[in-house]
Amino acid sequence: MIHCYSLIHDDLPAMDDAKLRRGQPTNHLKFGEDTAILAGDSLLNLAIERSLEGAPYVPYNDALNYLLAMRVLFNDSGINGMIGGQVADTCNGVTEERFNNLGYIETHKTGALISAALLCGAIPYIGMNDPKVRILFEYSKIIGKIFQIVDDILDYTETSQQTGKDSGIDQKNKTRTYISEHSLQEAKREVENLRRDAYDQLDRLEGRFDFLYYLTDYLCSRTK
Repeated sequence: MIHCYSLIHDDLPAMDDAKLRRGQPTNHLKFGEDTAILAGDSLLNLAIERSLEGAPYVPYNDALNYLLAMRVLFNDSGINGMIGGQVADTCNGVTEERFNNLGYIETHKTGALISAALLCGAIPYIGMNDPKVRILFEYSKIIGKIFQIVDDILDYTETSQQTGKDSGIDQKNKTRTYISEHSLQEAKREVENLRRDAYDQLDRLEGRFDFLYYLTDYLCSRTK
């Protein structure tokens, strides 16, 4: 719900002014800008409602971890996470140094929400202080960067028919990307470097984490 709302708002005329999402007209084109704004607001609120619905059924001893997971989710999707990254991505001319750092955008705009998805699956079961949580956090930052750089590559190299969304929108909006600050070839090399970094983190975990290895490979090679 949070991810979907962020896409609806990201496509708005005041943001990316996108015309296509998942091969369909963007929400504001199909239903109107007012409805798109309210749809995004509703999805965020509904996410909170759904998260709280399970609270009465959590065993008392696990309640703190449940609330900590919720805190991570809404912190990572707010001003300290996804929204903070969006501010840095859209506000050209911001003088604060951290907002002018491409790494800040990559780890907040995309990475924070991916991090929340991973950590919210772990924290209710093993708590915040388990060493695995720190490893998963580091891993999530890496695959967040992978996702964003691959997104930059696809926007630069693929058509709208291939990706299901507007192509070339970063260049049109003069958005800062890994390619705009380096090059296409360097972006591809960085994805492979990050793939190895992600493997290194997963190798530190005890147990079977085959899905996360698969997820890493998928994110590096996705075409849409």
